[in-house]
Amino acid sequence: MPQKIVFLFPPCRVKVFGSNEEAAKPEKAVAPPLGILYLAAELLSAGYQVECFDYNAEGYSEERLRHAIADADLVGVSILSFNRESAYAMIGRIRQMRPGLPVIAGGADCILHPHPVPGATLTVTEEAETIIVEIVNAVLNGLPYEHLPGVVFRNGLGECIRGRPFTPVRDLDSLRFPRRDLLRDNKGYSIIGKRSRNVTTMITS
Repeated sequence: MPQKIVFLFPPCRVKVFGSNEEAAKPEKAVAPPLGILYLAAELLSAGYQVECFDYNAEGYSEERLRHAIADADLVGVSILSFNRESAYAMIGRIRQMRPGLPVIAGGADCILHPHPVPGATLTVTEEAETIIVEIVNAVLNGLPYEHLPGVVFRNGLGECIRGRPFTPVRDLDSLRFPRRDLLRDNKGYSIIGKRSRNVTTMITS
């Protein structure tokens, strides 16, 4: 049976607000976390089983977290500046619920602040689409982390260790399309002032 990777997007403490022309009052805008869906596409192609949970849209509880990680072989936590506080707390709870479960931290906040995230097995400090499979393989098979590109972690002595240099992807067309279907049934997405499950995010150039 394929090993199971679970991606978690913690709730954001800061929302994006705008004016609802119909109701003339603020409504929060919540869009799917595209980053973890890109990573899911790479891991699914490599033969892993992947599940994604967006607690910013569907609501968070410790019972939901416990259920999400119950049979996971590895967990990835996506961290933005907006959800850093809740992400750190979530990683702490995962450590209490399943102490031996590998946890990889990554996301925009880890790129802006490239240091080891407390409680995480290792932290990815670069865009991970081209390196996530190599990283997951290493963590699950007990391979040395210092040979991995774009990561930072603490060794047994508590020293901060960085992996080998990361080479950014130049051909964006080489990336697989994000697996939006993994969150398609989530009814918590909305544009500003309008709530609909048929909302997604896009990257444009």
